[in-house]
Amino acid sequence: MTAVHIADTAGTEHGGPVVRSRQHRVLRWTVTLGAIALEVGLVAPRLTEHAPAFAAIQWGWVAAAVGAETASVITIGAVYRPLLRAGGVSVTRRRSLATGATASAITAMVPAGPVASSAYLYRQFRRAGSTGALAGWAVTATTGLGLIAFGVVTGTAAALGNDYSVGAAIRTGALGLLATVVLIGLSAVLTRHARPILRVFSETVGRVVHRGADKAGCDEWLHRVVAQLSAIRPGLRQWSLAFMLAVLTWASDLACFVLNLHAVGIIRLDIGAAALAYGAGLATTSVNAMPAGIGTVEAGMLIALTHAGVAASTAVAGILTYRLVAYVLVGITGWAIWVAVRSRSSSIADLQPITS
Repeated sequence: MTAVHIADTAGTEHGGPVVRSRQHRVLRWTVTLGAIALEVGLVAPRLTEHAPAFAAIQWGWVAAAVGAETASVITIGAVYRPLLRAGGVSVTRRRSLATGATASAITAMVPAGPVASSAYLYRQFRRAGSTGALAGWAVTATTGLGLIAFGVVTGTAAALGNDYSVGAAIRTGALGLLATVVLIGLSAVLTRHARPILRVFSETVGRVVHRGADKAGCDEWLHRVVAQLSAIRPGLRQWSLAFMLAVLTWASDLACFVLNLHAVGIIRLDIGAAALAYGAGLATTSVNAMPAGIGTVEAGMLIALTHAGVAASTAVAGILTYRLVAYVLVGITGWAIWVAVRSRSSSIADLQPITS
């Protein structure tokens, strides 16, 4: 203990941790400002091109849209808590909110944002005390629930715009519940029967990647991961709460989209057409590596809105207003929260290794 204390004191006296902390702070601000500049640079030309369509914008609707998007960010942060609790890790609401806001900012402003956001979540879950298996499971479960919830929200809303909408909406919700049950079943198989699954995986990887793989090392890794997965025991309460929060996340974001359409005068568009435009745009993010799917998202939404009879210039104004609220504003806020949280961390805490 004494030797460690002396070494740390000497490092501090020479300014090692202090210098590194200052360098980290500069790097954080550089990343933040660079991401903001990239987003503004990509959006600004479209704003100037369609400036006349924004002349009659109704700011009351925009304020309501900001409120809806705030609810979306809050709920996406809350999704993590019941999933991590299934593995015995408890995080505060404040921390989960900050994590959700930053993850949303990464998704909105970083190329291949969903992938980068998942990596960030994994790192944060480890910092919160999760094992590697729990962190990976929580990220995967969050992604799966998010995809199912997106389908449920957009499908149900689209069905409500058609005749006999109640029955179609019920069928869409039932499909979503069925998909969730399948996800729960797959999770149960992985966590309760992890050893045979991981053994086949490790043997396959060993043959393909490294034929002379250390068997003792592989067995040790297998035992450790199986123990970590076996400790994950999500109950019906955790799954139900996480799924409900995921649905609220996407429902709030869809509400933000509809409210922004109202802000530019698109009021008579039914919820079904709005949901189809919303889903058509956001579904393209998986095939676009640009931040927030810029280009393809707008194109998908524009095609659907004009097909529903909305004038192109007005549709573009509504889409860009939504993008400014749901991506630029969320991105700037999320990065600001990230910088604030990181700046409050001590330099020694930032350098602490993550335990397994």
